[in-house]
Amino acid sequence: MSIDFEESMGVFRGTGISGREWRISRTVTGWRLEFTDPGDLTATFAGVHGTLSAAKAEADTPAATRRRR
Repeated sequence: MSIDFEESMGVFRGTGISGREWRISRTVTGWRLEFTDPGDLTATFAGVHGTLSAAKAEADTPAATRRRR
């Protein structure tokens, strides 16, 4: 599955498997990736990536195959 990210005011948002909402925003050090699962009150930090495309690729990677930090 490929997540379709849409940009609004510099923040990219997309919905993945099981309704997981992904958000990518620019920071001083790169692109911050975080997600919120249905029912979550706060977002979960998923990492900072050097490029926007790297952050999008991380969001598109199934959790079982994602590299551990």
